[in-house]
Amino acid sequence: MISFNLNSFPVFIEVAEKASMTLAAKSLGMTQPGLSQHISNIEGDIGTKLFIRKNKKLILTNDGSSLLLRAREAYSLMQKAIFDVKDHSKILEGTVKIGVPIEFGVNIVIPIISQLIQSYPDVKFNIKYGLADRLFALMEQGDLDFAFVDSIEKNSILSFDEVYQEKLVLCCTKKYMATIEDKEINKKNIQKMSFITCFDDARIVLGWFK
Repeated sequence: MISFNLNSFPVFIEVAEKASMTLAAKSLGMTQPGLSQHISNIEGDIGTKLFIRKNKKLILTNDGSSLLLRAREAYSLMQKAIFDVKDHSKILEGTVKIGVPIEFGVNIVIPIISQLIQSYPDVKFNIKYGLADRLFALMEQGDLDFAFVDSIEKNSILSFDEVYQEKLVLCCTKKYMATIEDKEINKKNIQKMSFITCFDDARIVLGWFK
């Protein structure tokens, strides 16, 4: 039976994917000589060459390619097994990237996140504010994990779920109301009235009225 150190899985996979000892060592936080020795030990354990060097790049041999496929599967199964047996209440960590409109984020999302941080201090939240079209673009680029938006657009790679029903209230001062009391109040007239918005482009405000 061939001995194979379980720690070798991520090392071999990283070198194969980076095609560079230098880049893989930097990614794994290892020294390059240490990583090279690690690969040499793997090749010695299984008795075959896994890489050849060509134009300063590491190229997988046929045996290396076959091992990479199985190493990825085995490493994924190993991670899943460890995850399944761990106490999940103690391992929540990482960064969650969320997109939100400003008002909804400040008044609804931030208070909820403040409570979550108390229970899960190792979880970090990266908040980006913006309108729906900007948040859609950030999600498509992979810069957000999810976003709260007030409009939906047809998109082949994004899915939508309703999570909150927001009540919008139109308000103005009594003085301003007195200036328009003699006017017919309807949707078209409302859209023509003056208002204050924190965005240069006021389409979102008109959208709310519609």
